[in-house]
Amino acid sequence: MLFRRRKSQPAPSPAPMVDPVIDAQIHWLGSRGLVLRQDVSREDWIAAAEDPTHPIALAVAQLNGAYCTEPEPSVTIEPGSLPDMVNSLADGLELPIDEALLDGDQLTIRSGSTYEKYDVSEADSCGTLVAVANTYVDSTHVLIRKDHTFAIAHRDIAEEVRQVMGALTTE
Repeated sequence: MLFRRRKSQPAPSPAPMVDPVIDAQIHWLGSRGLVLRQDVSREDWIAAAEDPTHPIALAVAQLNGAYCTEPEPSVTIEPGSLPDMVNSLADGLELPIDEALLDGDQLTIRSGSTYEKYDVSEADSCGTLVAVANTYVDSTHVLIRKDHTFAIAHRDIAEEVRQVMGALTTE
């Protein structure tokens, strides 16, 4: 008895060939907090980079005068109550904050079983948010802020993230 193989659906076309060196640089940037903007294609990004085999060239590549990358994680905080702003900051930057409570001039942050207290009697809300975020950002990362937009990036590329965001300094 002869068996015939059934031909299943045609094999999908292979993914386009990519350069493993460029892929490694893109992965390196992403693991440190800088990713491709959603409105830019990967091909356009690579073409816009002066040397796509170098991660810093990819980080600062521009297309039509705008950077091809954006920081991740990042969050823009909308004005509101201080606890709501802290919760938005924690969610957007993936900080380990479980609860934020405001009692008079004291902000209490709970992270697991640890409590941090901040005096907010004279502080502006952005200053308080910077202080809270810096409490939870580890030593290999840096907090970067421009107005009400906050981002966390690895120290290796902090300057490039600051440049992409248009921030004057890192926090």
